[in-house]
Amino acid sequence: MKVVVDYYSSFDEAGRLSGEHSLERLRSREIIGRYLPAAGSAIIDIGGAAGAYSFWLAGLGYDVTLVDLTPKHLEQARKRNDGAAAKLARMEQGDALDLKFPEGAFEMALLMGPLYHLPKREHRIRAIREAGRLVKPGGIVVAAAISRFAAMLDGYKHDLVSDPAFRKILDRSLATGDHRNDSGNPKYFTTARFHRGAELREELAEAGLAVRKVLAVEGFAHWVEGVEYKMRDDGYRGYLLEKLRETEEEESLIGASSHLLAIAVKA
Repeated sequence: MKVVVDYYSSFDEAGRLSGEHSLERLRSREIIGRYLPAAGSAIIDIGGAAGAYSFWLAGLGYDVTLVDLTPKHLEQARKRNDGAAAKLARMEQGDALDLKFPEGAFEMALLMGPLYHLPKREHRIRAIREAGRLVKPGGIVVAAAISRFAAMLDGYKHDLVSDPAFRKILDRSLATGDHRNDSGNPKYFTTARFHRGAELREELAEAGLAVRKVLAVEGFAHWVEGVEYKMRDDGYRGYLLEKLRETEEEESLIGASSHLLAIAVKA
């Protein structure tokens, strides 16, 4: 989608996840780490941007293929790969709806971005089916989504709701799940789909995968003022992560998380 490529061509996605105490990165890695296949297995990171998760997995000894739609992200990944001790096996520009790899080529597939950039349900189902096609029977698909309530919570945390243009965006995203930024303000994100946990489960199941879990990534902690600064304290960080693990499946709290991660299996 041109609107998404244009947005990420000017947005620093690599920097967003580069912080040592990035809550989203720490929690996503922790959750993915529970389901990793045997070391040396092939993993595909679909829509993996500049490789925030790809390079981590390569460092753990996996054969990692990074695919992304945005040329800027691939350029960043290639530069990083040049100096990396553990290099990615492949980096390719590609569309999550039509991937040029053989069926069953991977043990695990990550969909850490595509689903929330596909407004049409049939396109999201197609992207999930593509990820499922690429993994072997019994392989894991990890799919990320943005919570239906993320714009509302972020809007009040950062006082974006003072702008009538943002209120229009928020009203639509809350009512329909479709986030459309027609304001021209990049702070208000780009075209996206915001999910409820149940909707994410339904889409994965419709695409033919068995859903194991839908988990809150940042949970309640994303809305704690200065949380990443506070996480520099080992004791604070450890206790916070403990509470996030305890509440990651709590249905009454999942919607408060900025991001959700679904774990699904190919039969």
